[in-house]
Amino acid sequence: MEIKNFKELNALYRLLVKIKTSNKLDSDDIDLFAGSPFINDILKRVKHEILTKPLTIKSDAMYVLKKR
Repeated sequence: MEIKNFKELNALYRLLVKIKTSNKLDSDDIDLFAGSPFINDILKRVKHEILTKPLTIKSDAMYVLKKR
C-alpha cells in the first residue's frame, strides 16, 4: 500500500506524532483523529491489505505483507 495523497500522509503523521509524544491523549484528540476522513480512508486501505494478502512473520516478530 502506498500513500500518495499529501493530506492523508499529513493526517497519519500528525496522529503518530501525537501518540508517540503524548503521555496521555485526551478525548478531544481522539475525537479529532477518529473523525478524520483521511485517517478513516487509510484504515480501510490497511485493513483491505491485511485481509487480502498473506502475512509472514520475520525474526523480529513483526508481521509483514508478502510481496506477490
